[in-house]
Amino acid sequence: MTDLDIIKHIEQEFNLKFEKLTSEQNRYTWNYYEKSEIVEKHPVSYYSRKPYSSTQEEDNEVVKTLIISDCKLSKIPELIYSLKKLETLVLSNNEIKEVSGAIVNLKELWHIDLSNNKIEKIPKSLFEASKFLTTSMGGRDYHFDFSNNKIERIPENKESFTAVVNELTKENAVGLPNIPSINLVGNNIKYPPLQMFKEKNLAWQEYYDLQKKHRTKDIYFNNEKRKSLPYCIKSIKVNNYHELKNVSIQNIETDTQWIFVTGENGYGKTSLLQSIVIGFLGNEDEKNILNKEGEIILEYKNQQENIVNITNNEFDYADDFPHFAAYGPARLVKNSRYVNQSKTASLFNPYSELFDIEDKLKIWKNEPAYKHLYNGAIEILIKLLSPQIKNIETIAHENDIIVRYIEKDTSEAKSFNELASGYRSIITMVGDIIIRLSKYQSEIKDFSELAGIVLIDEIDLHLHPKWQKAMVENLTNLFPKIQFIASTHSPIPILGAPENTVIINVQRTEKGITAKKLEFEFKTLLPNTLLSSPIFGFEEYLPKSIKDLSKLRTEDGWNEILFNDEVERRINKMIEEGKND
Repeated sequence: MTDLDIIKHIEQEFNLKFEKLTSEQNRYTWNYYEKSEIVEKHPVSYYSRKPYSSTQEEDNEVVKTLIISDCKLSKIPELIYSLKKLETLVLSNNEIKEVSGAIVNLKELWHIDLSNNKIEKIPKSLFEASKFLTTSMGGRDYHFDFSNNKIERIPENKESFTAVVNELTKENAVGLPNIPSINLVGNNIKYPPLQMFKEKNLAWQEYYDLQKKHRTKDIYFNNEKRKSLPYCIKSIKVNNYHELKNVSIQNIETDTQWIFVTGENGYGKTSLLQSIVIGFLGNEDEKNILNKEGEIILEYKNQQENIVNITNNEFDYADDFPHFAAYGPARLVKNSRYVNQSKTASLFNPYSELFDIEDKLKIWKNEPAYKHLYNGAIEILIKLLSPQIKNIETIAHENDIIVRYIEKDTSEAKSFNELASGYRSIITMVGDIIIRLSKYQSEIKDFSELAGIVLIDEIDLHLHPKWQKAMVENLTNLFPKIQFIASTHSPIPILGAPENTVIINVQRTEKGITAKKLEFEFKTLLPNTLLSSPIFGFEEYLPKSIKDLSKLRTEDGWNEILFNDEVERRINKMIEEGKND
């Protein structure tokens, strides 16, 4: 009997009508404390697909997910235990009183949701089965939801009971990676007395309630396409981090590619960027302590899922988010031998070194399998450095391979250290972006497909105004799936920003530092109006050297000044010639 035959038999026996889920509908992450929308929208459904490889039943689909919710089932259909490839089983909100020990025969099963039933006991075999005590099989964490039932005791077993109790009562046991999550909230467990476990479970319940409270609907700049970036922030709330007091930035469109943070020196731009980092990663990054103060609530888009991370004195349960990099103002030093693996060291430590893209180029150049990576990185760097740098070469030199940058006008070949600081900052930072993001997206063949979130403090640093504008334009075009969040003291980078750009302005008040999302059409403004707008609040932009304001040049561009000067010269010449006549 095939899996689909089993589905049909369950339909007939229990008078159900299953809906088949698509792979897109089946993309979600389960947790115990907040039920997935998939259950609400598809309470009687299944997801199936053909096996990746099989010696038998090659043409038959296997059922991976089975949902029977809100159906008043009084027992678990026996045929379910024949779905040998089942991974997720949801039987929530029924009237089930008993769970058969046969459930342990489902070797692929890693998520069981039997919440809101009438179960009085958990089968002893569930805790005897080795896989329910082993948490690293296939890299998955096992999730068992028995919340809101009538369970009074956890079954005792000579071999496994002590291990189970020890796991459940560990201070950091529930919900962390490689520890099985077992939700027993809403029962009346009398034995063993798991007070610590109960408190931890209730804390997680509170945490997920907070998550649900702060989760919002997606909004877009382009309401026709309604297409989000793969990864992007949706909102950030900060209370009492450094001098940031009650900062709340809401309703950030999920197709926003650039977010600029503006404000005067010492007003908290860097602190806001750091709080975003903590919102993503929690209080630690690669064992580096990031924060021990305040509260930060960050909502962000992770592919199809909206994630809410809450970091404060009580909670620090941020999901691991690898598609991320953050850079402070010091972006000139790279190191091929050792680099702090922290995604955020540069933003928190001005002496941090970044990954060396030249080292990667040397490796990729001589490996045929990596030729596309070599060509892709060279192409990106040349586009960012053009027109001043026309080519980048890796050449053999005295038993070594060196990288040389060929200048356009002189054709002179220079080493990295011989380049101007603006060039070096671009090479170092963009090279680090490529290395860090591609590490977790190894399937990418074209670096323009890299997706993630990149923070840059003082993006205008080391760059001529022409390059400030071009830098933003180039990063936008070269990495269309990356969201950039950058602070700036200059209006010029904003001139290069795409239409789907958000500006956050940081202000200092008597109550501390606050920030707000500016709501006006900045894209129609020129540099002088950008400076005097709320983005920069530059009120006194008249030159101090001028005494006679009637001589102030108010033209919009230098060519207009030259034109007006030439018109005035000719008029004066004609007047002089008229006098002589």
